[in-house]
Amino acid sequence: MLTDLKRAVLLTISAPIKPGSVHRLMGDVDFERRLLEYVAVEPHLEEAYRRGRALGEGKLSAQELGLGGVLARALKDSFESSGETPLVGLWSAAVTAAAMVGYSSASNVKVYESLRTLITRICTQAYLTTLLTWWRA
Repeated sequence: MLTDLKRAVLLTISAPIKPGSVHRLMGDVDFERRLLEYVAVEPHLEEAYRRGRALGEGKLSAQELGLGGVLARALKDSFESSGETPLVGLWSAAVTAAAMVGYSSASNVKVYESLRTLITRICTQAYLTTLLTWWRA
């Protein structure tokens, strides 16, 4: 499931063309910088997943989850990797979703299927956007 989330984030970054947003047809090195951001944030997605899983297993309390700290480190590393203002909304959603995936994988809460459906829809939308852009070209 975490792999699905990572794929969804990469598709969100690379799906063309989103006016005013990041896409792979951007000029200069802007797109490459955003990919570097993903590389910098990916370990924090893993950490959020592990912490969410530990919460679901009862090894951490909600107060010990520390998701804000994980997000802060992700944003800091994102900025340091690209030199650009981080994609705050995307990274906030991805870190939170990674923690939810971890939690649901260790508990009996049925967040997993709902989240899987959401991620599948995001991936499908990104794929359809890519196909439409290609077809119109």
